[in-house]
Amino acid sequence: MIRIKIGLSAILLLLLACSPEKALIKKAREMNTIEGYKNYLAEYEEGRYTEEAVQKISGIRFAHRRDSAFVSLIQKLKTGVKPAGAVLRIQPSDKVLMGTPVSVKLDHLPPNTTATLHAYRRRWGGLVYSFATFQSDPQGHILLDQLPPVQGTYTIADSLGIFWSMSWPAQKDKEMPFVIRELKENTVCFNLEIDHEVVSAKTLELMEKLPNIVTEQIHTDSLTAVFHYPENQRNLPVLILVAGGSKEEFDWNHRMTQIIASNGYASLSLPYNHIKPLPEYLEKVPLEYFFHAVDWVRQQPVVDPQKIIIAGGSRGGELALLLGSMDPDIHGVVAISPSCVVWQGLPHNPFNLISPKAAWTFNGKDIPFMKHRIHWPTLWKIINGGGQIEMMYFHEKPLEDPSKIEQTRIRVENIRGPVLFIAGKDDRMWPSYAMCRMMQQRLDSLQFGYPVQELYYEHAGHRVIAPDLMPTIDYQYEGTKFGGTDSGNANAQIDAWKEMIGFLNTYFKEDGT
Repeated sequence: MIRIKIGLSAILLLLLACSPEKALIKKAREMNTIEGYKNYLAEYEEGRYTEEAVQKISGIRFAHRRDSAFVSLIQKLKTGVKPAGAVLRIQPSDKVLMGTPVSVKLDHLPPNTTATLHAYRRRWGGLVYSFATFQSDPQGHILLDQLPPVQGTYTIADSLGIFWSMSWPAQKDKEMPFVIRELKENTVCFNLEIDHEVVSAKTLELMEKLPNIVTEQIHTDSLTAVFHYPENQRNLPVLILVAGGSKEEFDWNHRMTQIIASNGYASLSLPYNHIKPLPEYLEKVPLEYFFHAVDWVRQQPVVDPQKIIIAGGSRGGELALLLGSMDPDIHGVVAISPSCVVWQGLPHNPFNLISPKAAWTFNGKDIPFMKHRIHWPTLWKIINGGGQIEMMYFHEKPLEDPSKIEQTRIRVENIRGPVLFIAGKDDRMWPSYAMCRMMQQRLDSLQFGYPVQELYYEHAGHRVIAPDLMPTIDYQYEGTKFGGTDSGNANAQIDAWKEMIGFLNTYFKEDGT
């Protein structure tokens, strides 16, 4: 009977993949115009556009506005900057470590004058750009945290808006001035335009590490990791950051651990899959691998073996809590958008979700896991490629069963040190906020003997922490729905990073700084 069920589901998915809606969406995508989406998707829903159509129409309008402003800026840059007394100021300086709060200030403008702030930087090899047009006050000031733009790539008063609203303009590199073509990664360029002329230009360099950070690549039969630490120091607290082993995840993890080391820690970037000797996918990953990494860290002469912290986000947050609950040599946990239970493994083939395997093993045995509820409309979307995938539907229903929670819950009360929970209240990947609250309530009821700190953000989603001031506006166009608003995510990310460093300093540095 099970085989028949799966077979019927596969047939249904195949039929959906060939549906009229998919053909119409494909045709509209090829046109890539507002009219294309209106015309072709109106046929399908008789004028009642699908969510994807509405989003795409809005996106095309946004792109036209952004590209027009960028083309105009390029033309003005070809004639050079013409100083006119206005001041574009970056505080605290034009070169800072990622995670340092920065602000952009516009002073000494003509009173009640229209001015446009442009910004651009490299991201994943491409160029991202934003702009905002303001009206200066009678004193010639523009305060980005108090004044909403008249027009731009964002529309609210937000000091980080010029950063989080960047996206990819349509222009190719060869069409741009040399100064833009040769722009280095992690350098943000700002131009201030008044009366159709660029009157001020500044750059902000965001450093991934300080000059005194030593980096060691670890490649052995039993461990693949990257170790960072400040040179000529001893007895350092060490943070082990676990993340998926895909190139993008590993690069992100490597960047984060460099920044953490620059804050006065040793740090280890440790993947949990996709890199030898680990499995390719998140299935049957042996926990012994991570316990071996903790033992390796304890033996390093720069490390204080009594100050080992483990951190992770999403499934890495689940793993960090699980390891912290099992290993007495771990003395603190930072859990970002985590889970309170152990979930099933994640295979490459979506059909294997129906007969799941364990994500983690110990001593050759599966760690008991919570199974997803198969949400067929979402699974069809995954196969069909029709719009954003909301993984929340796989996780909500199973958490309504107390008996299943008890069988698969992480024994957080066994952690031997301070714990920091970080989550966005609008997480659409899974209910991380609700799961954090469940763990917090359990720790309270058991009178947990170590400090517990919570950071919850009202308008943030799954990606709730990052120090690099990267755009968040593009989350709404990705294949998976993460939740939160553009502004809410960006502000949570920089605040959560600052608070996390503060948590580490408070509990793992003698002077607390």
